[in-house]
Amino acid sequence: MKLHLHYHDSNARHTRATVFIDGVSCGEVCLLTKDVLPFQLILSNGVNASLDEFWTSGRVFDVERIERKPND
Repeated sequence: MKLHLHYHDSNARHTRATVFIDGVSCGEVCLLTKDVLPFQLILSNGVNASLDEFWTSGRVFDVERIERKPND
């Protein structure tokens, strides 16, 4: 099975992603942005490395990157 999580809308509060299985959209999820990476880890841990594929695309809002100064 091929599982793809595509992030398409992300801000400091919410992130929306579409879940695809074998290239077919299974729907959209909306999570608090702080919960996105734990959710992604849960999905990736459920994948059988010898049978399945898991990948992500798109970007998740990153407060630290936005607030970082150029010389940091």
